[in-house]
Amino acid sequence: MTFTRRNFFTFSGSVAALSLFNRAEAMPVEPPTRYDGDFDIVIVGGGGAGLSAACAASELGASVLVLEKRPFLGGSSLITDAMFAVGGTKLQKSRNIKDSPELYAKDLYEVGKHFNQKGLPEALAYAALRQYEWMESVLNVHPFTLEHQGGQSVPRSHQFKAPEVIEAMTKFARNHGVT
Repeated sequence: MTFTRRNFFTFSGSVAALSLFNRAEAMPVEPPTRYDGDFDIVIVGGGGAGLSAACAASELGASVLVLEKRPFLGGSSLITDAMFAVGGTKLQKSRNIKDSPELYAKDLYEVGKHFNQKGLPEALAYAALRQYEWMESVLNVHPFTLEHQGGQSVPRSHQFKAPEVIEAMTKFARNHGVT
């Protein structure tokens, strides 16, 4: 095999990826064998999606239990770029970017070559804007940049600091009685 620059980067990337799986983890010496409790909602996974669901459910008055396999919350959300595609934000307006949930949904249909289930792109686009506004107004977390990525007709990817978002959601959930 000829050793090219492409092979080098592929090999280096593979080695770097494998190193992620070899990290030591703090695990309880005696993990609990029994869980007792009565909850309205049980969420499996304490990453960004699970914590977001826990926050929403607790706001509505539900008793919530979040189960997480790791000794800390955050899941794979902690190792992402924390990009959140949202149309119609104040940040976009402040930069004279004309976007809306309707345009976001239109872009989603185009990227999906119109094989999308009718109504789902609209539901996603409107829910994303509500979540984004909640994150800014309630959690007081804000993106530090706005990028234009593939499939977007305008810059729509708002980048957050993932640990900051997870910490804010965790604090909110705990303050609202989430176990």
